[in-house]
Amino acid sequence: WAEAGHPVANTGLALLAYLGHCETPMSEEFGDTVLKAITFLIANSKKNGGALTKSTADKHWPYEHAICTYALAESYTFCKQLNISIPDLKETVKKAGELIISKQHSTSGGWDYNYDQSGSRGGDLSLVGWHVQALKACRHTGMEFDGLRAAVRDARKYVEARSNSEGGFGYSGSTGLGDWGYDTLTGVGVLSVQMMGRAS
Repeated sequence: WAEAGHPVANTGLALLAYLGHCETPMSEEFGDTVLKAITFLIANSKKNGGALTKSTADKHWPYEHAICTYALAESYTFCKQLNISIPDLKETVKKAGELIISKQHSTSGGWDYNYDQSGSRGGDLSLVGWHVQALKACRHTGMEFDGLRAAVRDARKYVEARSNSEGGFGYSGSTGLGDWGYDTLTGVGVLSVQMMGRAS
């Protein structure tokens, strides 16, 4: 899917939609579509040394990588449960998940544009939310990912630090973003803390 020039990210999003409808490579109507999406992302990873993106020159590529890691990890879990073998899927998921872990910001616990690990910005909740979902999907695969537990711990601290006393979540701080002060990332913040094991 190549809308707006981001075929890798859009393929990841489309694949997540099919998986959310419980479609797999064995599905009667959409199986071929699901399989083609998975193999497209695997080929992209191989071409880019494990990075799931059209281009690492675009500073937004961590969005693409997280979205596609999430989609491929979910795909692997489905395929594992159904005994469907797709060449290089397991290896691609492992490499993608460990790339995320290795690119976490060194002090904030977030993820930033260009996977900047030492800048003062330290990431934002929009990026972090996708990475949290990707890591959750990686954990569900049953594979071992070096540093996963520590990465989730630090990500949870990052997300919780974006919350405020009114129950909202900010973009890069705990206050609202923009002229109206809306807590635009509240949905992402709530989902993230739930996914990392805090229900209330």
